[in-house]
Amino acid sequence: MYSHTEKGGDNWENMASANATKCPECGGVLKIQEDVVVGEIVSCSDCGSDYEVASIESGSVSLKVAEAVKEDWGE
Repeated sequence: MYSHTEKGGDNWENMASANATKCPECGGVLKIQEDVVVGEIVSCSDCGSDYEVASIESGSVSLKVAEAVKEDWGE
């Protein structure tokens, strides 16, 4: 089962079941490990986009766009 809901900008959610879903950025296959945990980062092997596991309910995984880590230059 695959469901994709646009919420504007980077706040979309993607519900994935089984072990794969479509990457919303490029449409490629986004593989999800069976032992994935909330907070884990999942990357698209086609375009390199990163997504964070937001929740896991009844075998469905909710993903959100991972926040980019900004460099701290000691300022």
